[in-house]
Amino acid sequence: MIKADDKKANSEVENLNKQLLDCQNNWKRALADYQNLERRVRIDKEEFAKYAKSSLIMKILPVIDNLEKTAKHITDQGLAICIKSFQNVLMQEGLTEINVTGKDFDPHTMEAIETVESDLDGKVIEILQKGYKLYDRVIRPAHVKVTKIVKKEV
Repeated sequence: MIKADDKKANSEVENLNKQLLDCQNNWKRALADYQNLERRVRIDKEEFAKYAKSSLIMKILPVIDNLEKTAKHITDQGLAICIKSFQNVLMQEGLTEINVTGKDFDPHTMEAIETVESDLDGKVIEILQKGYKLYDRVIRPAHVKVTKIVKKEV
């Protein structure tokens, strides 16, 4: 009679051990999921904070463009200082100018506004409007004039 009770008790202990292992595994999965969620939320917050200022910067860029155009026609030290100050503040916020002069046309960072026939193909010959990146993201592509090969008809 004791053996039947022992078997029943052993069976119950095995069931409880399985339930305990299942609960531990579920708890570990839930903890890992929560930690992953925390990490994703933290990364999303950092990304949002990093790029939230892009709309304000996009509103300021035309002002800088106009100041730079004005500086080409007027020699004024105060104007030059203002432009430099604007550029320094924006650089501190993560803005960088896309350097395109003399490079091959890159549709990821440039927008071809005009093409000029030439012996070379796809070279940037003039910047019509500067392009900018905010950290690693293009927020305004450079508007450029690009060369294209002249096709000779035979």
